Amino acid sequence: MFKKSAFWIFFVVTLVVIALGIFGYFQYSKVNAELSNLRKASATTQATIEEVTQITLDVGKLMELPEERATIASVTDAEKLKNQPFFAKSQNGDKVLIFTTAKKAILYRPSTRKIIDVAPITIGNKDPTASASAEATSSAVPQYSVILRNGTPIVGFTKTFDPIVKEKTPELSVVDRENAAKKDYQTSLFIDVVGDKTNRAVELARALDLTLGKLPDGEATPSSDFLILLGKDKES
Repeated sequence: MFKKSAFWIFFVVTLVVIALGIFGYFQYSKVNAELSNLRKASATTQATIEEVTQITLDVGKLMELPEERATIASVTDAEKLKNQPFFAKSQNGDKVLIFTTAKKAILYRPSTRKIIDVAPITIGNKDPTASASAEATSSAVPQYSVILRNGTPIVGFTKTFDPIVKEKTPELSVVDRENAAKKDYQTSLFIDVVGDKTNRAVELARALDLTLGKLPDGEATPSSDFLILLGKDKES
């Protein structure tokens, strides 16, 4: 009787150990898969940042670059751009470095590490080169977030300014549009929310023809890199 009891106790304990082992294995596999996915996602994000940095460094070895951060776009449909002189010799995979303040565009081919063309751009008009640059920039990765805030009584005013931001400053991503605390702002402001991007803020404000300023009293601090507070001067 004792031997039979000991056998069944040993049998039950063995089953429990095996069950716990299987459960532990699947839990480990699940956690390991989640960590792997997280690492892959982080690597993808980091690769984008590294690509922008590396391209700027590579082109900087070939020519003197303006002292501002470039917006980098990829040519994804070269045939569509062939009618534009700047893109006449472009190929899919080429990169376009756009310097807003310096008004310069550079067409660069990473595969051969050669500069294909350099051209001036005119911000805010229908210049063919500027139009082509804007088209290529559609694939650029925004680097900063911005919120548009309506400081006028005009309903939906921020919606009309949204495409201007996308055209002139593709490195900005409009994450929200909202109303200001007041409706009688006379001057539109471009605001560096944290205050740690002063040099870039100057360039972006200039590109958008906005006054660089500080967050007015009474206005809530936005959860973005920059804030565009639209006033009466932008109504026309």
